[in-house]
Amino acid sequence: MSTLDRPEDRRLTSVAGQIERRKSLRLEVLGRINGVLVVLELPVTLVDISRGGFMMRAARPLAVDSTHQVRFIWNRHPPIVLAGRVVRVLRTSGGAAERWMMGLEFVDASQPAVTRDINALLQVVQPT
Repeated sequence: MSTLDRPEDRRLTSVAGQIERRKSLRLEVLGRINGVLVVLELPVTLVDISRGGFMMRAARPLAVDSTHQVRFIWNRHPPIVLAGRVVRVLRTSGGAAERWMMGLEFVDASQPAVTRDINALLQVVQPT
C-alpha cells in the first residue's frame, strides 16, 4: 500500500507527481503586493501566498528556522507587518545575479489579528 492509499496520508499530488504538503491553496501574487524584510530593509519579490505562509525571492538567503518580520505593501493601503519562519531555501539561477527562493510560514497564524491581516493580503490576490 502506497502512502497515498492511506486516508491519513492522503494529500494533493502536484503536476510533477510530488506530494503536495501544503494545507491551504497558494495564490499567485503577480506583483500586486510588495515585500520588505523589516530589519534588513531588503526588498523581496512575493511569488505566492496562502493562509499558512508565502514564497518569496530575494538577493540573499535567510537561515532555515530563522524568523523575520516582513512588511507587505500594496496600493494606498497601510502596510501590514507579519512574522514568518523560514522553512525552505533554494538557490535559483538566471541572469547575472544569484537569487534565492524561500518559503516562510506565518508565525502566530491562529491569533485573530494575524488571521485578519492574512485575510486582507489574500483579498488583494484573490482571483476575480
